[in-house]
Amino acid sequence: PLCRIIAIDELKAELYLVEADVPKVHLGQKVEIHLDAFPDEVFEGKVASILPYLDPATRTNRVEVTLKNPVVPDRGGFQLKPGMFGRAMITVSMRKGAIAAPEPALLLDNRIIEQQKANEILRKAFVIDDGEIARQRLVRVGARKGSLLEILDGLAEGERVVVRGQHGLKDGDAVVVVSASEK
Repeated sequence: PLCRIIAIDELKAELYLVEADVPKVHLGQKVEIHLDAFPDEVFEGKVASILPYLDPATRTNRVEVTLKNPVVPDRGGFQLKPGMFGRAMITVSMRKGAIAAPEPALLLDNRIIEQQKANEILRKAFVIDDGEIARQRLVRVGARKGSLLEILDGLAEGERVVVRGQHGLKDGDAVVVVSASEK
């Protein structure tokens, strides 16, 4: 060929959903796209098509998302290039007023895992009381958003949770609270 003509004013992103997430996604649904080339920007697209079958090897379903390609006036041309790599986030439900904790604050414990019922996730967390004493709590976890986990039971809003150094901690241990500015 002498030349190749490419229209990139609107791009298509391909996502692969695990089987359990397929029923949660529908045509026209908003998708946030985070590209490695532009880590501080979020690009918005919409679900344009959902293939009617799963890939039997990976048990995933391909979803196509379309998004407008922004023009960069000072550089000329479009900001996004075909072949860029990134991550996509599709919000399938929202919970107002949910309590969340960072994943590193929620510890796995074999004794607690044995107590889990079907479709339940339990973790151990440490809360600091007013006397600077660590108190162990059993926490029931819900949905995940990045490194934050929804807390269904076990923690209350405003409680101070240990997020670092809790692996050797025991219920009733005295602690010294260090803020990020004191490190």
